[in-house]
Amino acid sequence: MDKEGTNGVKLPHLRLFVLGAGFSQPVGLPLAKDLLERVREGLRMIYGNKHNPFEQEICEWAKLYPGQTLELERVLGFSHRKHHLRISGSDEDLEYASLSIYAIQKEIQRELLRTTPSKDTIPTLYREFAERLTVHDVVLTFNYDTLLEQSLDLIGKPYSLIPEWKLEKTSGELDAKYVDILKLHGSIDWYDRSYHDERRRWYAESWGNVPDRDPIFGPTPSVPSEPLAPAPVSPILVLSQLGIGICLRKGPI
Repeated sequence: MDKEGTNGVKLPHLRLFVLGAGFSQPVGLPLAKDLLERVREGLRMIYGNKHNPFEQEICEWAKLYPGQTLELERVLGFSHRKHHLRISGSDEDLEYASLSIYAIQKEIQRELLRTTPSKDTIPTLYREFAERLTVHDVVLTFNYDTLLEQSLDLIGKPYSLIPEWKLEKTSGELDAKYVDILKLHGSIDWYDRSYHDERRRWYAESWGNVPDRDPIFGPTPSVPSEPLAPAPVSPILVLSQLGIGICLRKGPI
């Protein structure tokens, strides 16, 4: 429904949706507490207990914040603060992430990819939600999974993972084209090229000419990818941190 502005012009009815883990739970994706336990279990199988970066991080976090409830986001926030303040060990001194952050992110990705349904099996409930979204809607989601994006892809509705107001528009182009999806905690199918480039520099300095076999950013990629933004980002915003989204890539694993 449209509403009328003070000058008599009809304005679009704007809506804001906020999604949490409960949105994805009906198809079997874990809630935050369950995801924490599955990530811990998965990393124990890989690292054991003695050299487990996540368990070590939890122990440090618990000593600093006694009495607080253990939550995945709290430990991740603690890990990010340690890394960016450069108080992690020297063996973790990477621009991209510490060993603990990298291990946790990979295990979250593995678990959510395992439990996210394919496009063909997405329940009607999600397709109906996607069909009711309009280009005047904004969806804020705290979820890492791609259930909403898959639902929109299934019905062919365009969306942007970068706010549309950041995108370049031709002269006189004012109409909205995309459903805006803002993933506040990131996504399991986003990749930052800076980590790949950092590792390539390290190989060049340490080992010389090492072949680049990265499946996404290498010279012969085997995984399809595309920029987060469906159109160029405004050059004014590229100069600021607001434009960092253009460095990210997404694509199925």
